[in-house]
Amino acid sequence: MKNNIRLSDEQNEFLLKQFIDYKINKDLNTKALDELIKKIELIKNIFSNNGNTLAYQNSRIKCENSFLNKINKRYDTNRITYNDMHDIVATRLVCLQLSDVYTFVDLLKNSKNFEILNEKDYIKNPKESGYRSYHIIVRYPVEYNGKTELVTGEIQLRTIFMDIFSREDHKLSYKGSASEKEKQKLKELSNTLYFYDKAIDNLFKVNKNISSENKESLKKYITEYEKISYIYENIYNIYNKKLNKYVSEYKNKDDVLHITSRIKPVSSIKRKLVKRNLSCTTDDMLFNIRDIVGFKIVCIDELTAKDFRDYLVSILSKDTKFSISNISDRFDNPKESGYRGYKMNLTANIDTMNGVKPVTFEIIIRTMVEDSWALHDDKVFNHEDRYESSDYKSLSDCLSGLSNALRNIEEQLLELKTTINGKNTGEVDLVSKVLAYKNKKDREK
Repeated sequence: MKNNIRLSDEQNEFLLKQFIDYKINKDLNTKALDELIKKIELIKNIFSNNGNTLAYQNSRIKCENSFLNKINKRYDTNRITYNDMHDIVATRLVCLQLSDVYTFVDLLKNSKNFEILNEKDYIKNPKESGYRSYHIIVRYPVEYNGKTELVTGEIQLRTIFMDIFSREDHKLSYKGSASEKEKQKLKELSNTLYFYDKAIDNLFKVNKNISSENKESLKKYITEYEKISYIYENIYNIYNKKLNKYVSEYKNKDDVLHITSRIKPVSSIKRKLVKRNLSCTTDDMLFNIRDIVGFKIVCIDELTAKDFRDYLVSILSKDTKFSISNISDRFDNPKESGYRGYKMNLTANIDTMNGVKPVTFEIIIRTMVEDSWALHDDKVFNHEDRYESSDYKSLSDCLSGLSNALRNIEEQLLELKTTINGKNTGEVDLVSKVLAYKNKKDREK
């Protein structure tokens, strides 16, 4: 962080007062964030039950230094205080497609859990930088210290493509030192990504009538899976904790955006068994399906993905309970569909009903850009299925082309980052400055 600016005593005094207000309300804001997440969860359930897809959600309380930098940025113009800032508590919902954003907005507006104070549609009316997102400021009640407090928070909604741009623009332009020419390149990338957002929305209109799984035909698969589900639940619980720990200890952990995990639903297990002409038995599930437990780690760019893969391999190779049975690189050699990413399989000797046998699970490492493509591909083709109709072949061709286009965008972003990061200075460390001013005042008393 840069720290080479001078603040007047009046400025220090003003920032100190806001900082004290921030600290006083820390516990209330923590409670407010928890309550916001709970209220959003109810809407998410309605959203997903109607066939919409939420890719991921990030929530946060604005950190001390970002709070002070935002206050200080407007000190000489339209001055604001702690009480004027409505985005200290915030959650960001990242949707798979453009129409999903507006569906979620409508659900929010119809919810009785929130009072909408303000909304800004930066999707239809993007900022000059190219930033797109839908912002809603809400007010809602929180029970705190025996009484009801009305608090405010911000809800941001955007697509994955918009999130890709926003993260890079925030680092390179908002907090960085991008030149006007570099900012223009970022804006052009934003417009390109928005074009793909609209194109993807049209693809999904073709695909909206995928038939639902016949639950009756799943009964025997569910019965067989239940006999071995404890094995996968144990693997999931152990490695979900371990991988989150490894991410938290990674040297560039801020560039690892999120980790998700799942146990494959029985409907997906069935499709894979049928596709491979395997029988519905516990043995076929245990020893022929290698990704029933899966973990996905999404990184900011390919350099981070490769470095994190190497870091993870070095750690996992020391784990005597598991062995790395396969590592594949689909970044430079994508699948025919356009899929890119790193994959590794880990195999353990597990005590099963039929003795000790090797059971395998999967870890995938992708970039944010490649993950956006894979999520769209999964939605269009319902996982492993590749339909024979002309519509689906057309979709497949479109997605394959999209993969190549996104790869090009990722390379352009990496080039910009390499150029701009060399001259980045980051935020001012205002927390240190304000505390130093406070200590000086205390000594002079």
